[in-house]
Amino acid sequence: MSSFVYCLFLLVTVACRVTANDGPLRVYTLRKDFFNGIKAAEFSVFDISKKTLYYRIESKFTIMPKFELVAGPSKQVVGKLESKIGSINLSLLDDKTGQWITGLMKSHFTLLKHYEYNIELNGRRISMKKELLSAHTTFRDESQGGTLLARFQREFFSPITATTYGVQVYSNDIPDGLYFLALAWTDIGRSESYGITK
Repeated sequence: MSSFVYCLFLLVTVACRVTANDGPLRVYTLRKDFFNGIKAAEFSVFDISKKTLYYRIESKFTIMPKFELVAGPSKQVVGKLESKIGSINLSLLDDKTGQWITGLMKSHFTLLKHYEYNIELNGRRISMKKELLSAHTTFRDESQGGTLLARFQREFFSPITATTYGVQVYSNDIPDGLYFLALAWTDIGRSESYGITK
């Protein structure tokens, strides 16, 4: 009888956790620019209707990939990603405090996943993973028991038109800019080329 009660408790716990994460707080569409010349990819971040532009992800012409997240219409830079040998540096403007928070992002080699990154941001441990058979890349707060923060998936790909991604945000704990910049980085697929592994 005690085993039955314990199993029932586990089922209720899982159900509550799934229910809490059923509905995203915010949904975005990222559209990759079709052509950027010799620069790395650039993106526009829209609402789900693709009519309201919230941000631009602009790349800088440098030897190592570098992105800036620019809020519209103010044109204020609210996030930065800069790759260096061995690591990726992150800087994000926290709109709650008005302060910049910094972190590091490193690729974690694994045979069981399409890719996995470990992110240390302002003292928090965040995982970014894409399973081999999953369409989604997920962000989880490993400092909070693996709480789902956000996820994204590629919605449309074409070599002759713009690629689009859907981003769902489930938490207000982390600036949304983290997910946009990380998506831009994985899109160019250069982590192995620059030795950014852990």
